[in-house]
Amino acid sequence: DGAIFVFAQGTDPEVLLVIEALHNPSGDPNWQFGSARMTMVPLELWRRGEPVWKTDPGWARQTLHTPYLVVKER
Repeated sequence: DGAIFVFAQGTDPEVLLVIEALHNPSGDPNWQFGSARMTMVPLELWRRGEPVWKTDPGWARQTLHTPYLVVKER
């Protein structure tokens, strides 16, 4: 089983959080998560008071003929 959560400001999605329940090799239940940025602003994901994921600021390039792109600042 799994779930996808979208964290947004208003109707503007900022980050996706994907959670998946699974069994480890011993058969015990376990879960894992993944995240995906959807913004150029820096983001942090925390679990139990500890940072587990962080992005740097990026810049966006968008025209009528190119897809949205976020690139890490140099």
